[in-house]
Amino acid sequence: MQPTTLCLPLDCQYCYLPFRKVEQRMPIEVAQAVAASVNTWGRDDSRFEVVWHGGEPLSVGREYLGELMAPFEGVKHSVQTNAALINDAWCEFLLARNVGVGVSIDGPEDMNTRRVNRGGRPAHRVITRGIERLKAHHMPFSAIAVISDPDPARAARFYEFFVDLGCHSLGVNVEECEGVNAPARVVAPERIVEFWAALTEAWEANPIIRLREVSRVLEFAATVLEGASGSVPVVRRWDPLPTIAHDGGVVILSPELSRFRR
Repeated sequence: MQPTTLCLPLDCQYCYLPFRKVEQRMPIEVAQAVAASVNTWGRDDSRFEVVWHGGEPLSVGREYLGELMAPFEGVKHSVQTNAALINDAWCEFLLARNVGVGVSIDGPEDMNTRRVNRGGRPAHRVITRGIERLKAHHMPFSAIAVISDPDPARAARFYEFFVDLGCHSLGVNVEECEGVNAPARVVAPERIVEFWAALTEAWEANPIIRLREVSRVLEFAATVLEGASGSVPVVRRWDPLPTIAHDGGVVILSPELSRFRR
């Protein structure tokens, strides 16, 4: 769910969202309508999750985000954040509501150069400052990284950065041409394959955190090889990930398509 289109204080150079500099808040009525349709699922399945994403969710403020969450019953709330706004008050808010936290950071400082603020300056230090606040409050967090240059030679150092960071899982997105993002160069598929091979090798040598894409592949392979019936990856032709835009618009499969029209 997209509580706002606004992303503060960052302006990542590869972002696919077209309205990230405009504040368009989700009306409380939209959250109420969604909650009315999913609360039964939340009460029946403790795994049901609502992720607040698609802008910087913390930019709406604690009071308003709390009002958006209030209509939901039995669901697990999570936020995907750039962490720049996280302080002690935000940690207390998230802890009180048992909200999961995912942090967007692209690796060591020299790999994080395209995640910048509105003035075009690298945002690595403000992101890590927010992460330190999470750790000070003993709050577990996951991480998502965008890779613009999938250099196999840097894959091991990239992985070990996240091990040292203390996240419990890592998702890796290789930059794509999607939404309003048009990469300046196209990366050869062979280089991407080599990067994933090197990253998987680094994970195998030190499998302390969950590497999202590798785990999904291994889970799928195990399901096929063991012949388990009823597994989601095998039975379903796709795994829907519905995104609710701030205005109530729905996109089923690709969040980057939200608010786009043919």
